[in-house]
Amino acid sequence: MRNRLSGQRVLVTGGAGGVGRETAARMLDAGAKVVSADIPGADRHAESTITFAGDLARQDELERLFALVDDELGGLDILVACAGLPADSLMNISDAGWRQAIDANLVSYVGCAKKAIERIRESGRKEGQVILVGSISVHIKAVGESVYNASKGGVALFAETLRKEMIPEKIRVTLIEPGAIATHLQPFSDRRLQEFEEKLEMLPAGEVAEGILFAATRPPGVDVVTLRIEPLVQKSSSKARKSAREARFEFGISNRQAGSQRGGEGTGSLPPGWLFAVCGNVCQSVRTGRVDPKPRLLGFQSLT
Repeated sequence: MRNRLSGQRVLVTGGAGGVGRETAARMLDAGAKVVSADIPGADRHAESTITFAGDLARQDELERLFALVDDELGGLDILVACAGLPADSLMNISDAGWRQAIDANLVSYVGCAKKAIERIRESGRKEGQVILVGSISVHIKAVGESVYNASKGGVALFAETLRKEMIPEKIRVTLIEPGAIATHLQPFSDRRLQEFEEKLEMLPAGEVAEGILFAATRPPGVDVVTLRIEPLVQKSSSKARKSAREARFEFGISNRQAGSQRGGEGTGSLPPGWLFAVCGNVCQSVRTGRVDPKPRLLGFQSLT
């Protein structure tokens, strides 16, 4: 393991989340120097990484990130893009919400890939790699995931087309498609996430990171095109949604609490489009964009 990536310069987006953090830690252990980027307030980065906080769907923030990459790494060899947000279905999400999901899950990937390839070209090395983390949700096509699948489907098509475009330059592009992962993007307590792992219904984040590392450590000329990783017992969409609904009560969020946290009285259900993405120790509302440093569950997401 050690020194397989010696001298390699790596950027990991979504670096404070479960998969990003595990990936960055493995890259460091393999000898790479790593910049780990995530949204402001997300601070559970792998130890010894160079960290960055910003919204990578914004061009000014993207420029600021890659200025840091240039200053700290002197260039780039590998991009691992695994930032992202869940989203409610199209007719149950605000206009600001669906735009934010597309920005996080697709626009940031395109922007980072372009900047990364520019630096790989400038490095003068004979190889480089872009690794994009998608989702098996694009194959399941579950009801309720129209917006999420629009973004992750875009990532899948982008990855394969970009891969073909980069072949003449010997720059590899890999798509990683994980199933349900036991991280805090899922609306469950640590205890329940552990139970899902033990039942083989969710993947440990480290296993997805191992897949990413496998792709990153193949010799030049060996292209891991698409790597689909699922738990042995990948839940169906209907069961996943039922478990997500039950998670609300597991976290002890009453209707009245939920109402007061959105500025009104509880009405028996949460409003359409109210969904929180939990990234490490940060909650970000897909509806409002507000970042709250205290994690709590205010909505649901599918496990797929």
